[in-house]
Amino acid sequence: MYENLAFSEQVITAQDIANAVGVTKGTVNRWARTNKIPSFRTSKGQLRFDSAIVKNAIMKMQGK
Repeated sequence: MYENLAFSEQVITAQDIANAVGVTKGTVNRWARTNKIPSFRTSKGQLRFDSAIVKNAIMKMQGK
């Protein structure tokens, strides 16, 4: 599922995560809003994620 993400210290978007995991962008945004996955905002206010941290968070959510 999350194997499709390139996991090196890479900044990715909610859409990147959604495509890799098979959920909607809205679901990823909800995960970020509820602190299930860590995120940050760019200087222009866009939501971004660190791919390595997201991988760990998704694995925890799946109980792996």
